[in-house]
Parts: sequence; C-alpha cells; structure tokens
Amino acid sequence: IPAGASAHTYEPTPSQLKDLSKAKIYVKVGSNLDFEIVWMDDLLSVNSDMYVINSSKNIRLRTMYTGEEEHGHTGLDPHVWTSPNNAKIMVKNIYEGLVAIDPDNEETYKQNYDAYLIKLDEADARLKAALAGKKGSSFIVYHPAWGYFAEDYGLHEISIETEGKEPSAQDMQKLIDKAKEKGIKVIFVQKGFSTASANTIAGQIGGEVVEVDPLAKDYIDNLNRVSKAFEKGLA
Repeated sequence: IPAGASAHTYEPTPSQLKDLSKAKIYVKVGSNLDFEIVWMDDLLSVNSDMYVINSSKNIRLRTMYTGEEEHGHTGLDPHVWTSPNNAKIMVKNIYEGLVAIDPDNEETYKQNYDAYLIKLDEADARLKAALAGKKGSSFIVYHPAWGYFAEDYGLHEISIETEGKEPSAQDMQKLIDKAKEKGIKVIFVQKGFSTASANTIAGQIGGEVVEVDPLAKDYIDNLNRVSKAFEKGLA
C-alpha cells in the first residue's frame, strides 16, 4: 500500500498481483483490516502455495469506538501495529513464519529478530519518557488509528470520523466543546484522509493540525516522530 493511500480502500495493481504470484510468503496483518477482508481470497487465488503468516496472532483486538470510549462501538480495531508492544508480537510471528518455511537460515532470522526487538524496546522507552507526564490526556484524531498506541501509554483517543463518515454539525460541536473542556490544542491527521473537519475544529479552539503517519515505511524512525508530535501536542 503506497504512501498516502488508505489501507481501508486500496486495490492492488496488476503488477503487484503478478509479483504476488511468485511469492513464497505473505504476511497479513490479520486484524480485520478492510483491505484483507476484501482481498485475501483473491490474493490466495493468485498464489495458493504461499505460506501465510498472521502477524496479529496472540494480539488482543480492542473494540473501536466512535468519538470517545463511552460512545457506541464500531467493531474491532484493526490498527494493531501502532502499539510498540503489539509490534513485538508481530515481529515474533513473522520471525517464526520465516523459520518455518526456511529453517536453514534460522540463525540469521534470530539475529535480526533479536536486534529489532532491542530497537523496539529503545523506542518504547523513549515514548514512555516523552509521555510520562501526559497519562490520562486526551487527543483528537481524524481517523481512529491510534487506539492501541493510546492504550500503551495511558492516553484517550477521540475520533472525528464516525464509521468512515464525516461528523454531523452536532457531532462537530460536541468535539469542539470536548476539546475546549480538555484543553486540547492539536488535532492529528494522516495522509489520504480529509483534513477539512480537523481544520474547522482547530480554528474553533485556537489549535493546530499536525500530521502523523500510522503507515510510515520506517517503523522505528516514525515512532520517534510520533513521540515528538504527541509530546508537543498533548495537554
């Protein structure tokens, strides 16, 4: 899924399907992501011999909520990877899958696995230090991709988007009131989604809109960027 595209609506290209036909392994997120619900059977039909790794195995899926957590839920939250703790489980699942299909290179995979776990632990420690005084803080995002991240660090995610739709005028007013009540001054957005509502709310609260990317290619580097954005943006 290229930068700026949505994991909920993306369609693979003919060239990607051609490449897929030669793949030995497919690592799926495995957390009820729309893309996989829609496409997984088609992907397997292109290459039924692929070894499929479920990278979310042993991860507890949380319920995704509209607005704040006391409001109505919309099913399971697929964005498991935004939590560094979940990322450790995902890396373990990928490592075990690689060893299962290529046992001759187990030692190399183990070295890489161990080295990456250290990087994840270091990133987690930096986040804990940056967010130490922010426990219990709320933040507003357009698309609710940061729920698992919020759970890791004792934060509360408030989503602008409701079941994939723009909020009503009444919902917008509630969000503005909530932001004022909680002293929220930053609205987080991501590429591929509308920023109109976020800009409107930011204008009403004298705040700013900040982009954070849950799909950045370099996971560790992005955690460091996210750490700085949340440290600055949380009241």
